[in-house]
Amino acid sequence: MLLATSCDRSGPPVDFSFIDSLMIHRQFDRADTLIHAGLARAKDSVTIKKLNHRLRLVNMQKFYAPLYRSVRKGDTATIRLRVNEKIRGLQKKDSSAGRWYLFDSWVLRARLDSLAGKMEKWAESLSRALDFPVPRPYGKIDISLSLAVYAMERERYEEARAHLDNALRRFPKSDLPPELMPVYLSYMNGHFDKAFQQLQRMPEKSLKGRWKAVKIFLQNYRDKLTLKDRFKLW
Repeated sequence: MLLATSCDRSGPPVDFSFIDSLMIHRQFDRADTLIHAGLARAKDSVTIKKLNHRLRLVNMQKFYAPLYRSVRKGDTATIRLRVNEKIRGLQKKDSSAGRWYLFDSWVLRARLDSLAGKMEKWAESLSRALDFPVPRPYGKIDISLSLAVYAMERERYEEARAHLDNALRRFPKSDLPPELMPVYLSYMNGHFDKAFQQLQRMPEKSLKGRWKAVKIFLQNYRDKLTLKDRFKLW
């Protein structure tokens, strides 16, 4: 875990928490400005390393943002070529930087597969994305939930449960409201009916989208996998 601030003798501390918040909320230009300001005055190698890492992530997300917009508009002609060229160029200079681009490259490929109606390819591409780092805290959670739904719709229950487990294990506990902690614990202890009943008693408006997906999953598939099979997943 990175420290929230870092000091040097030439100016005020760099507020890494604020920079990270800007990045999470996709305010990349503001984050970029603060990172460069920090680099201009930073003297110690640790601060410089932390700032350069965040600059790499900002540049990565600024590269992908217009590509995602193009896919949403149906303009997909050069997406693969642009991504592949970018990654090849980065890997020649800095393999670690190139690795940070691979998560979104597979997510974009999955979206192109989906547009082409190749849903098995879509699932394969999303699964590949899970092998690579991503700066967005819920990036892998959302993919795992999508794969869980996809597998359960095809009656691949053990696979579906594995993806749902993967999603729930990744949930930041600091973001988990107190009223959802009993649900989380019930699920992780294999008490699927109890977890569903707890979710059912909660007002619908209090459930965020991801927990609505968990509720739908449990409503339809909580009895399709035995407790014995459930513990094979651990």
